[in-house]
This record gives sequence, structure tokens and C-alpha cells, in this order.
Amino acid sequence: MPLQLHVYKNDVVREIIKITELLCIFGRSKADVHILLDHHSISRKHCKLETNGNLFYITCLGSTHGTTVNGEKLVKDKKIRIQHDDIICFGKSSRTYKAFIENDNGNSIDSNNYNEAEVDDSSDDEFGPMPSNN
Repeated sequence: MPLQLHVYKNDVVREIIKITELLCIFGRSKADVHILLDHHSISRKHCKLETNGNLFYITCLGSTHGTTVNGEKLVKDKKIRIQHDDIICFGKSSRTYKAFIENDNGNSIDSNNYNEAEVDDSSDDEFGPMPSNN
């Protein structure tokens, strides 16, 4: 059951990131991360997301401005389970990342509430378009 992160800015989906690796590092160092987060408040290696079967966990790596899940700031090196519809925020970026856990057929559990027409790929946000991880 893969995990998708729907990236929102100003209540508009800007990108959908499919997590397919067992371990993904998030941060702003192009050389050291799997998912690039290009914002001044994000650390070079900000956090990691791990997959264990059908379970997903996020861990803050001691970033200065932190990571939150549903508004709760993560404690350094403490693994937190990600649930469907959880909201993840990195540093002081205004982007939010909503977790969608796909079922065995590859469809998002909440796919009936998602409209492809709402995806906006424009780069008028504070740090330009997010790079594709595909």
C-alpha cells in the first residue's frame, strides 16, 4: 500500500509525491536527500520517512525549524506513525503535505474526493516549482 503526499499551497494541490522507497530523506541538500524541499527554513537533512510493510513512519532529524504532524511538533529521533489524511509541515514553509495511503488496487483511499483538475503546477509560490521525484 503506497503512500502519496499531496502538496498544498493556498489550498491548491501543487504536486503529488508517491513514496515508493523504504526510506526517504527530506531536506534541501540536493546531494543528500530523496525529496527536495527548497525553502530557507528547511534543513539540509530535515526528516526521514520509513516504510515498514503497510505502515509509514516519519522522524525529525533535529532540524532547526522542525516538522509537524497535525500541528504537533516532532521530537528529534522519535518515530511517529503517519495515518491517512495526516497533515505534515516542514519548517516555516507554507506548503502542507497531506498523506494518502493507497489501497491494494493502487487507488487512494480517498480518491473519490480528489479532482485532477484541481492540480496547479504554476510556480508562483515562495520558492518555485518542486522538483519531480519520478
